[in-house]
Amino acid sequence: MSEPRAERAVTLTRAVADCGRNSRPSAARVQFLVRGAGVAGVLVSATGIVVIAGWVLGLPALTRIAPDLVTMKFTTAVCLTALGAAITASAAAQLSGNRRGLQVGAVLAGLVLAVALVTGIEQVFGLQLPTDNPFGLDPGDPLSPVPGRMAQMTAVSLIALSTAVLLSARRMVRSAQSLAVLAATIGMTAVVGYTYGVRGLYGVGPFNTMAVHTAVAMVVSGLGVLFLRPCSGYVAVVVGNTAGGVIMRQVLPWALLLPYAAGGVIVAGLRHGLYDGRVALAIFVTVVANVGAALVWFQGEHLRDVDLRRGGAEDALRMAQEVLADRARIEAELAASVRRTRQILATAADAYIAIDTEGRVTDWNDAAAGVFGWSRNEAVGEFLENLIIPPSHAAAHQAGLTRYLRTGEAPILGQQLELEALNRSGARIPVELTVWADQEEGGTGFHAFVRDITARKRAEQNLRRLNADLAEFAAIAAHDLRSPLTTIQMQSDLVLAELETSDWGPEETRHWIQRIGQTADRGVLLIDDLLSYVSIGREAHPPRPVHLDALARDVVDAQLGSAGRPAACSVARLPVVAGDEAQLRQLVANLVGNAIKYVPADRTPEVVVDALVEVAEDRCILRVSDNGAGFAEDERERVFEMFQRGSGTAGVPGTGIGLAICRRVAERHGGRIWIEPSPSGGSRVCVELPPWSGALPDDVPEVARSDARQD
Repeated sequence: MSEPRAERAVTLTRAVADCGRNSRPSAARVQFLVRGAGVAGVLVSATGIVVIAGWVLGLPALTRIAPDLVTMKFTTAVCLTALGAAITASAAAQLSGNRRGLQVGAVLAGLVLAVALVTGIEQVFGLQLPTDNPFGLDPGDPLSPVPGRMAQMTAVSLIALSTAVLLSARRMVRSAQSLAVLAATIGMTAVVGYTYGVRGLYGVGPFNTMAVHTAVAMVVSGLGVLFLRPCSGYVAVVVGNTAGGVIMRQVLPWALLLPYAAGGVIVAGLRHGLYDGRVALAIFVTVVANVGAALVWFQGEHLRDVDLRRGGAEDALRMAQEVLADRARIEAELAASVRRTRQILATAADAYIAIDTEGRVTDWNDAAAGVFGWSRNEAVGEFLENLIIPPSHAAAHQAGLTRYLRTGEAPILGQQLELEALNRSGARIPVELTVWADQEEGGTGFHAFVRDITARKRAEQNLRRLNADLAEFAAIAAHDLRSPLTTIQMQSDLVLAELETSDWGPEETRHWIQRIGQTADRGVLLIDDLLSYVSIGREAHPPRPVHLDALARDVVDAQLGSAGRPAACSVARLPVVAGDEAQLRQLVANLVGNAIKYVPADRTPEVVVDALVEVAEDRCILRVSDNGAGFAEDERERVFEMFQRGSGTAGVPGTGIGLAICRRVAERHGGRIWIEPSPSGGSRVCVELPPWSGALPDDVPEVARSDARQD
């Protein structure tokens, strides 16, 4: 749909809506009619009060319009006074919204209904009750068979009007308006009878004649009841702004009043002898026909305009329906797009967080809950600085929000940053952050993808350490490997030179060849240790339960058999730990081997292997103690570096890699290694290892299961 067409459709749609609103009666018109009902009630009550005064004061001029006309009875005047008051009270209640007026009107209408019903019963059954002339004010009238009794038409009209007031109070509007039209019709008929001199229209039989001012009061009362609720019932059609309402307001007054007026004028001409009956009839027909034709012509033009406007409204409605259909399709597509976007954000692998300009969280996906530990329900509505921003960064966070709102500038928008954040436990975690701003219905919003880079940082740290180790290894290996090889080369050259120029015997030759072999063995040992160091951690294996007790006893037996000197080793009961068995075997072998090898030659090595299990801290400390010379305090950390040896190791063969291998094994198991003085005077090497907390597999020996239960 083109843009001009869409704009025109919107304009026409608004016009249709305005027409719908304008078709309802205006508030001013409704208030005018309700006030008119109140005025009608006041007029009717005033008429009744005047007639009552005439009866009380003995003034016949106030009880009848002319001396030859019938009087309004005292009872009728009292009923009209009460009826007018009921109509006025009901109208006041409609204007003010106070239901007390409706209650007062209902009580007064009920009294009028009771009196009129009593009169009707008297007329039907030929009774004469004191209610007809309660105070004896009516001496009698030749035109009234019973002094003070109201006419039958008067009683019927009062019954209809009082019932209409009661029904209107109970919102039975159509029934009330029907009875009001009935009473007004009876009154109008009587007025026409007086106007045209037709007694049969205002009297029944020779007596029971409705007074002329009673008839007028009935017409006014009927109109008052009709206008009590102009927005409902039949009157709503007349007062509405629809085509029917306009036509009825324009035609109905003429249709009602013109025939009466024309007939009255014609009857007056007949009474003065200006023409006979046939001429009068012709005049009446001509006037009515011409006026009727004029009204039809006028309303035909009005209906044509209505049809034209309706046709335009129908076109507008069709165009509006097309616009609404397009709008519904666009809204459906937009809703589907929003759902897809929300699903993507909710299931994204990275944490997604959105905040408003105050720093309150407005969105928080499952990944954010997994990274930071706060659920979506807990996070949404909370200030971000109370959740994940470290206190040291809170001021910068607030300053950045304030600067953006003031200047629209923020250096971090669209940039990839590495920061520290807090999780629910208060631990700092490294994160990678990308932030962008968006203008939303409620104002500016800020959105961010946050990635936990703890694993990456750990990998980078390990890589840097490995690179440093590699560089150190390359530098030291180049030196230490060159030294034995150079020695082998020099000794080989020396042997060859001596064999050519001297008379060495077999013993001297064997001596030098043995030295060459020893130097070669040292080089092989150095290479083996380097390979062991490099291989640790190259391949990650899932932790398995390792029974240290059995492992340590096997290692001790092997070391005692290859030590070349007598030694005493004791192994306490050791727990089951979680780790790599091959690496832990090498760790224990290096520690036990060092404990035997570096004890001075003047004493027998005494090695103790035991462990401490600290349940509260969930760790196991493996300890290997000896009775050797120990380490100086400044050497206890340095000896774990590559190619570093203690000052008391002079003359004892070694590569300086064994303890470095032990530290690497401890770190690969999430622990650490350190040296402390031994109670026996030597040193104690302590290694922190994780205890096994899971179920033991089927291939673990029963003794290990027993030990695990005891530990």
